[in-house]
Amino acid sequence: MYNIDEPKQLRNKRGLRRIDWSTVKKIMIALSRDNKMKKTNLAMACGISYDNCISYLRWLELLGLIKTEIGENGSALFGLNSRGMDLCKKEFENDQEILN
Repeated sequence: MYNIDEPKQLRNKRGLRRIDWSTVKKIMIALSRDNKMKKTNLAMACGISYDNCISYLRWLELLGLIKTEIGENGSALFGLNSRGMDLCKKEFENDQEILN
């Protein structure tokens, strides 16, 4: 049974069961380099599956670290907001070459 107070995004069966912090780092660094990315491009840049990418994006959005914009062709573009940029600069400044 679901907890009524739990956000709907956390209740889906395909959600994250555990957080892989190296994946979070890859996503945050990729978004800091190119602040407007589509989900597919982000998944490919980070070497993760599309479904995992969506789950991590939902989680990062719940934490208030990313923003979503609608592109010219109607597709969703993801990027770090100011809080996410601050965290990325603080925590990952020495790991910027992780996606090279």
